[in-house]
Amino acid sequence: MFRSIRWTFLGWNTIILLLVLCGFGATSFQLVRHARLEEIDAELKGSARVLTLALRHGRSRRPRDGRRGRRARAEMLEQFDADGDGELSREERATARAQRRQYFEEFDVEDPGGPGDQEGGSVRKPRRGTVRPRRPDFERRMRFPENLLRRFGGEMEGSPYFVVWKPDGEVLREENAPPEIPRPDDGPQEAQEPQDVPAEASYVRQREDLREVILPGPSGLRILVGRSIQKELDELTQLTWMLAISGVGVLVLGLAGGWLLAKRAIRPIEAISTAAESISASNLSQRIDIEATKNELGRLAEILNTTFARLQAAFEQQTRFTADASHELRTPVSIVLAQTELALAKERTGDEYRQVLEACLRASKRMKGLIDGLLTLARTDAADLKLETRSFDLSTLVEECTSLLAPLAEERRITTALNLQPAEVTADFDRVSQVITNLLSNAINYNRDGGSVQVSLTSHDHEAVLSVSDTGLGIPEKDRAGIFQRFYRVDKARSRKLGGSGLGLAISKVLVEAHGGTISFTSEVDQGTTFTVQLPKK
Repeated sequence: MFRSIRWTFLGWNTIILLLVLCGFGATSFQLVRHARLEEIDAELKGSARVLTLALRHGRSRRPRDGRRGRRARAEMLEQFDADGDGELSREERATARAQRRQYFEEFDVEDPGGPGDQEGGSVRKPRRGTVRPRRPDFERRMRFPENLLRRFGGEMEGSPYFVVWKPDGEVLREENAPPEIPRPDDGPQEAQEPQDVPAEASYVRQREDLREVILPGPSGLRILVGRSIQKELDELTQLTWMLAISGVGVLVLGLAGGWLLAKRAIRPIEAISTAAESISASNLSQRIDIEATKNELGRLAEILNTTFARLQAAFEQQTRFTADASHELRTPVSIVLAQTELALAKERTGDEYRQVLEACLRASKRMKGLIDGLLTLARTDAADLKLETRSFDLSTLVEECTSLLAPLAEERRITTALNLQPAEVTADFDRVSQVITNLLSNAINYNRDGGSVQVSLTSHDHEAVLSVSDTGLGIPEKDRAGIFQRFYRVDKARSRKLGGSGLGLAISKVLVEAHGGTISFTSEVDQGTTFTVQLPKK
């Protein structure tokens, strides 16, 4: 199953889809989480900066400059001077103390002593122009606007809280804060002179479901603002489940789509497999439907159809070859059997036995020639044909072959004309001799009585060209395509009468091509035929 193309395609589709979904889901979750936390941090930092500004503005103010401030101080001091010139009653001393306290609290100066410092005592005048600053007391004078405190006083889930620590670590003020909040690590302690505290001076921390922002405040104070983010964490958990469920749904749809795509993609391959399985030795005409494979597999289907066509032709040729070989071998074997049975039927004279033996000899020679031809073709088909090459003059070999066939030509009154040029070639002497003999014997056997045969040999730089022409009946147009096929005969009756097997030209073609040459012919009906052989010299 795992070697199936369909399952392999589906497996890779599943892996890629899982990676894409996991990457998309993780990225989406992180982006949403980061954006939500940044929003919370911005909200907490804004509240922390508001607290910082409130603390800074709540600090004791220096004595006011300008004309109104100087006039107020002068009038107050003159009043104290006037009040200190005589004895004051208890009520007057209480009123003076209240006025003095209000003055010094308003202008934040050290009280140099005034009316009624001690019961029954005198009022000491402060030195004119002596205003000494006093260290701020945040426990007594730290004030926050009511609308700011209402922001931190809510009872709803996720309401913010704040804590303010003194430089020594003691809690100065807290609002709506959970118990046991750890003090922040020591950081920048001194407040900056500008109104705004640099953003890099703050930092964020998270404790379980609590998100907190720590900011340095004025005079070494530390300010923490935080709130519970359990609601946001629950929303992120819901988002995780939604992404997971959506991912599973997309994965299921992707797997279903991948299965359909794989099935559709494999369909042409299944059609090819079905067509290939239906082809057998008895049914070689089956072909793959090209119309059903109009894609990349169409080229494969065309190649397979071409292969099936060649296979069909090879099977048909093999069948025809087997039938023709059996038929050709049956004739000499039948002659041998018939002559032998006739000789053994009764006593014969010596001349009669001689005639029987001569008939058997002719039949045996014919059978041997047929077997040798079949063996040559079989070796050629198996690429097992071995050539014993040597250098020789091709014109001399042509003259020898012509001389051997001269009696056959004289019997039919056929004249032979030679026009030969010396041509040194490197080839298998016996195989080339077989080719020349086949061409000359065909030119004589399929010629008219009293006709002629023209043999020419020309030598070129790299090849020798041999031509054998006759004045026979020629080859009809319908027979020219199969002239080099095995057991093919143009004039079947005459071929069998002459003892031809239909293998001569087929053998000549494979032998010439085995030497790297070519063989071709031209023919005209009632004019004759010319066979041309081109052999490389080396």
